[in-house]
Amino acid sequence: MTTSTFNIRLDDELRSQATQVLSAYGLTPTQAIKLFFNQIVSTKAVPLSFNYMNDDSDIIAIAKERLADPRPIKVNIDEL
Repeated sequence: MTTSTFNIRLDDELRSQATQVLSAYGLTPTQAIKLFFNQIVSTKAVPLSFNYMNDDSDIIAIAKERLADPRPIKVNIDEL
């Protein structure tokens, strides 16, 4: 397998903060980028959530389930 060099420009502060986070996981930036690229190739998708600030995945899952099977349900006010 041949390798190539991949150069990117980053804000110094961004690089510093990201390197600290990666270090806590025992990773170098190079290792993290390789993991990221391998995940993209394996899944054929970008492994990022662009709505990380709004984690409504549980609500969305319930809504999809109920839309797929629209029937009356009993709801207790305490369950809300």
